Amino acid sequence: MMNFDYAELTKSIGKDKLSFQYLEEVGTYPNGWKSYIIKGVEKMKVRVHQEAELIELKANLAYYWQGHNFTFSKATMIEALQHTSDMLNINLFQAELRCFEFGCIVEVDQKPDDFLNNHLSFKGKPFQIWQNKSYSAITGKEFKNDVFKIKLYDAGQNLKHKTTLSIRQQLEKTSGYDAKKNYIKFENYYKKPDIHFKNRSLFVNEVLQEDFMQLCKKDLIETYKSIMKTGLIKIPTNKKDLNVGTLPLIVLKEVGLIYGFNPEELIKQRVKAISEDILNTYDKKARQEQIKQNWKKIASEEKSQYDITNQLELKEIL
Repeated sequence: MMNFDYAELTKSIGKDKLSFQYLEEVGTYPNGWKSYIIKGVEKMKVRVHQEAELIELKANLAYYWQGHNFTFSKATMIEALQHTSDMLNINLFQAELRCFEFGCIVEVDQKPDDFLNNHLSFKGKPFQIWQNKSYSAITGKEFKNDVFKIKLYDAGQNLKHKTTLSIRQQLEKTSGYDAKKNYIKFENYYKKPDIHFKNRSLFVNEVLQEDFMQLCKKDLIETYKSIMKTGLIKIPTNKKDLNVGTLPLIVLKEVGLIYGFNPEELIKQRVKAISEDILNTYDKKARQEQIKQNWKKIASEEKSQYDITNQLELKEIL
């Protein structure tokens, strides 16, 4: 399912009498802010400025409430927010959502590092790479600007790193989790949702509406479609066919499929344009025939084997 994950909320306390019963103080600052934590399964960070009558909350809501983000339904998120509202004696559904993550976990056929290596860039801009220092495999990629961030990472490795064995065993029984399978998490992290969604502000009760969640789903899919992927070419299985002649052509043909141009025709015209002083007519025909034989070793796929657009479209919001 598609769901929310990390979120930052701001709420005016106003006439509400904020309860500090479940808040554990961790710091006081000269600017008037005090820091606290609320202990759930994971901690939620809270800041309060009593003179300004403001409260800020930061947490990965899924981890805070249930200790994992393998699944996190809308109903469970509402339950978490309602319980926290009751503890603090304020209505968090009226809080402004200052930033949030929206995405989903998808099971993939490839090993996660192979899958990630074949996602190259977002709108022509390269990804930053996450790499675990203990081994060489890539664990994730991201692209970010001032307004939002894209994250694509090994969800199985992340789950093993962040959760207890008992939680994973429970997920095997209730949610179909299988430690032997490969999982990728793809999400949009809205750093400034008010700008991205062209609203002055977004409130929790508004974001939880079906139409807005569908808008987030559509935006996630459109973001994914803007990622350049390899896998549009069938790689020859015979090692002899993967020579210095075919390897550049494989890359060129794949780029041609992505950007909509015909590399075969471009190369043919380029050879024709070479001066007769360098290559005569016989030389050109020989080169063209050599290139033609290399093209025969390369076949196209209708769709990248690494493309998970269909899986994203089938994901429900529950």
